[in-house]
Parts: sequence; structure tokens; C-alpha cells
Amino acid sequence: MKPGSMEARGLGYDHLSRKTHAHLWLISGFGEKGPLKNLPGYDPLGQAYSGIISVNVHPGSRPARVVVR
Repeated sequence: MKPGSMEARGLGYDHLSRKTHAHLWLISGFGEKGPLKNLPGYDPLGQAYSGIISVNVHPGSRPARVVVR
């Protein structure tokens, strides 16, 4: 999700931290500063930016996403 999406739905840190006593971590895909801060972060994008896709390749095949089960 893009930064601010959870808050717009009433599910931001301020709201959720009042509802639970558990530790709560809300993170963004690209951090709070910089030119990419407003972009959504999701698994395929994270794998592409990190370079893990480029090392997950078998002979004769194209690079592929890492599957986590």
C-alpha cells in the first residue's frame, strides 16, 4: 500500500495502537524520505529492487521471483 493508505482507512498506527497492547509495526516500502517514499511497496517490487530475482535463475531459464511458503 502507499503511505497514508492505512490512515485513510482508519487503520493507521495511532488508531491501532490504542486498540491493542501488542507491539505494532507499520512499515513503508521505501521509507519516509527520498524520491520513492510515496510509492507502494509490495513483494515483486521489493525482490526486483533488492536484486534477489537476478540471482534466482536456473540454467536455460529466465530469472524468477523467490517463492516464500
